[in-house]
Amino acid sequence: MRCRHSPFRHLSQPRLLLHSRFCTGKMMLTMLAAVAEMECDLLLEHTQAGLARAKSEGKGAGSLV
Repeated sequence: MRCRHSPFRHLSQPRLLLHSRFCTGKMMLTMLAAVAEMECDLLLEHTQAGLARAKSEGKGAGSLV
């Protein structure tokens, strides 16, 4: 971003109010939680698919060959 007056603020900035007492804060925290849950589900799904593929190829779990 090259724009000087960019509205983006990093979550660690002290002036950024991301508190659950505000409706926008609740919304943002809910959205972040949903994305984190989706990432966890994708990781589990990919792990299960990889283990199933390794089993079908006759390889053991954790096999590098």
